Amino acid sequence: MPEDNGDGEDHVEDPEQIVQSRRLEAIFDIRDELRENRKIILIESHDDYGMTRFQALSGYRTLANNYLMEIQPLLEKYESGKELLTEHDFGTATIAPQYKPAKRGRYDIIHHDRTKTTVEKAPNNQTATFELEGLEAIWNTPDPLKASFKMKQYDNRNKTIANRSVSITDQFSVETTDKFIRAMNRFLSEIGFELEPTQTSEDVHFDYSDLI
Repeated sequence: MPEDNGDGEDHVEDPEQIVQSRRLEAIFDIRDELRENRKIILIESHDDYGMTRFQALSGYRTLANNYLMEIQPLLEKYESGKELLTEHDFGTATIAPQYKPAKRGRYDIIHHDRTKTTVEKAPNNQTATFELEGLEAIWNTPDPLKASFKMKQYDNRNKTIANRSVSITDQFSVETTDKFIRAMNRFLSEIGFELEPTQTSEDVHFDYSDLI
């Protein structure tokens, strides 16, 4: 039922303001989720939630992805935001085979799904590097990160050794995702859009037109 504004006229809330208000709430909700997910990773309690570390890192990156989707309209309204979105150098992300000693002097490459590949030599110094240009790297860099490495692989079934490609998948480290999130938080703070831990979305006064 329409709200009576006291002057005998019905007050109809602006639909555009409703949409933008919901977007603000989404931003604040994502920030809360980011803090909780990061805490799970840092204290290594992901097992308590039925997750592997890879899954926890993937969830953290997905939340950063969602965060960027919500603030993209703001970034595109400012020159500094456009530069941050498309050009800023966030360094690199690297992945490398994770391994442990196996029988007979061999090594097991441990995959994130807990399967393994047995190889003849430890894959020392084998890494793949991904350039991270702009916040868009969250979207543009493969998710998960993927790379292949040539290794002498031992086939236990046939008892043979062959030089083959071993595929590795991994995820942004928590430090890499942190860089993106801190940059987004810093940008929001610089344009006067900040939410303290004790605030709620109702406490924030913001020009909704900036989110269009």
